[in-house]
Amino acid sequence: MAAVAQSNRPAHRINSGRAQRGARRGSDNEHSHQSSGEQSSDTTRMMQMGGYQQARKSGVRARKQGRGGYRGRGASSSEAASSGTESTAPWFKIMNVPSEAVASVPLGDEVLYFGNFMSLTPGEKATRNMMKSAITDAAVSVWPACTGRVYGSFAYNLSLPASDVDLIMEDCGDDLHDHFPLFVEALLGAGYEVIGEIQGAFLKVKNQKTKIGVNITFTEGKSPVRTSVAVIKQALHNFPMASSVVMVIRTVLSQCNLIDVPSGGISSFAIIIMVLAMCQEHPDIASDAGALLKEFLRHFGSTFDFSRHSIKMYVDEETCPNGMSMFQRPEGGALMWICDPLDPNNNVAEQCTKLAHLKGMWNYCYMALSKWEPAAPDSSAFRGRTALSTIIAHNALWARLGKLQPHNEMAAASLP
Repeated sequence: MAAVAQSNRPAHRINSGRAQRGARRGSDNEHSHQSSGEQSSDTTRMMQMGGYQQARKSGVRARKQGRGGYRGRGASSSEAASSGTESTAPWFKIMNVPSEAVASVPLGDEVLYFGNFMSLTPGEKATRNMMKSAITDAAVSVWPACTGRVYGSFAYNLSLPASDVDLIMEDCGDDLHDHFPLFVEALLGAGYEVIGEIQGAFLKVKNQKTKIGVNITFTEGKSPVRTSVAVIKQALHNFPMASSVVMVIRTVLSQCNLIDVPSGGISSFAIIIMVLAMCQEHPDIASDAGALLKEFLRHFGSTFDFSRHSIKMYVDEETCPNGMSMFQRPEGGALMWICDPLDPNNNVAEQCTKLAHLKGMWNYCYMALSKWEPAAPDSSAFRGRTALSTIIAHNALWARLGKLQPHNEMAAASLP
């Protein structure tokens, strides 16, 4: 992949050059050059697809920066040799899985390990709850009757470590806009800075100490947030594997800058609805995180027709039909239509303009996971490599190990 990203030469000449260099280097590197040749061949086929052409610039760069030879932390060959061990992906390292055993771990178990690794620690959750309380106190000082509620990924326990917190302030009254400057002044005094321009009843701020962003929405009365959060939480409870699958998909897309909604990316709420709709559609694979992830990538990467159909999850599990269910989407407008669980006429993906990028990345990830073939237990060809490390750049994730060590050692007992 690195050769494709760094060169404008035709792919067949790149492959030929790799083969010639591999012949000169001798049989000691036979396994690694076979793997590189297969990957380059896959890239050649993928470049023929329009969606992948658009996703390549962001996706390949993210994976190239994060791979580092599967040694983690970008360790050199001499460092790995002197330590006497080979590192693996950090979500395996925290689970104390030996590198020689990694290749035999099923994809479904690895997805669960990754979800556990990326989940917020109690300390990280406490920090965000303190921020929510501080912002609510500032709002109450201006609008005494208002209440603050969290929604989005943090409310569903699906936040990534770098995710913003979504907060809605309800019951701000008819004088909402009149007192808005007073609220901004109170936030500045509490250690927050305003990011960008104030847009209507929406404000984005960042805590100057924690550097965590908060998206604040204001309403004059009540909002449907409480009901929406309850619906999603119940669905995630019904399909326990969905949470880890969402974490994997969000991480892959975040590393390619495809989840930033203002720039045309897809929201976390939309991804959650897509995964839950897949669970309802395929209950036979909903209990296998690996199979669920691959089917999501295959279905939405190459099969689903976004121009003709919308995506809908059922609120009442009893009304969910058995098997595939197609919903005719409204004509024109947004590139993709994902129905709000509480209002099918509300498209939660209306601002997404990077559908081709998304489809290309999902299709690439499906092909990468489908090509993954673990080596025999006694072989060192794939030692330390994992299925998810073929689609997730993990060098930057090693810094999370120290923070997670005490928390994840206790959580490991509940995982396979």
